[in-house]
Amino acid sequence: MTDAKLSDSDLHRALLHIGVGLEVIRLEDLTPYADSSDFGHSIVSSLIDDQTDRMLQTPLDCASNILGQRYGLLAGRYTNCSACAAGAQVVGEAWQMLREGLAEVALAGATDSMLNPLGLGGFSLLRVLSDENETPQQACRPFDASRKGTVLGEGAAFVVLETLDNALARNACIYAELIGYGSSMDAYRVSDPDNTGRGAIQSMNSALWAAELKADDIDCVNAHGTGTLKNDVVETAAIKESLGRHAYDIPVHAVKSMTGHMIAASGALEAVVAALTIGHEVVPPTINLEKADDECDLDYVADGAREFVGEIVLSNSFGFGGQNATLILRRYA
Repeated sequence: MTDAKLSDSDLHRALLHIGVGLEVIRLEDLTPYADSSDFGHSIVSSLIDDQTDRMLQTPLDCASNILGQRYGLLAGRYTNCSACAAGAQVVGEAWQMLREGLAEVALAGATDSMLNPLGLGGFSLLRVLSDENETPQQACRPFDASRKGTVLGEGAAFVVLETLDNALARNACIYAELIGYGSSMDAYRVSDPDNTGRGAIQSMNSALWAAELKADDIDCVNAHGTGTLKNDVVETAAIKESLGRHAYDIPVHAVKSMTGHMIAASGALEAVVAALTIGHEVVPPTINLEKADDECDLDYVADGAREFVGEIVLSNSFGFGGQNATLILRRYA
């Protein structure tokens, strides 16, 4: 908001779209139920009819209420909890509302942290985490043949979206232009992507359609790239299906190799990275990629940061349970 130089009057008419993770449950609040003969039933009963002052769950809209009240964001507050797609979806949904004329300014982004016993325990049970604890800096290796899983992270990222007329009237700094958004739902499994990649393909194709672009117009792909065994193969196949032969001619990179997987916040951060890729004309590297999986045969920028030659970046966010979102950004001329 400071970078965008938004005034109080700007904020009062701004939409707020925020992506969050699952409800936060404090471990110490669960201990009174640990000795119950039916732990699950005890927890559910407490959540439904707790006569004590203990609040086991933090409401999902807590962050939006705090931010909205603190900064006077009065045009509407929206909360999205769609796993790893949430950060990209809130940016895309805010963009759609601006295009529909419902507002001229929006603050959109996400925050999450799974660095807690319940978060780490849950993802461990899903068997998607790397167990290479002796070399944590090398544990997340998207598209590498020896990858063993992802690494959880935490963080937050927000963008200010404006209609072009409003941005020009304020003489705002325009990092990039958001021109396309697509979303889809696999409805497949909680822990696995659809092996056909149909949801990811639909998400990318919908974004291309919204942006009125052809596959050959894309100059770079900011991949979801988690480093899990299934995601990287399915995403690679989906990119090739959506972009055709052109997929082999453009750089693809995975931010999570450096940040870890921030779940709900990842898509928002990667939208920022996509904008800065355009603005700084640099494609970030996919670190720790030494030998690509045989089924991962695209140009994953494994040799350090590279000059970005082009105008348009496509950014993917594909969540557990098959929740998918794609954003397309273009250099503003």
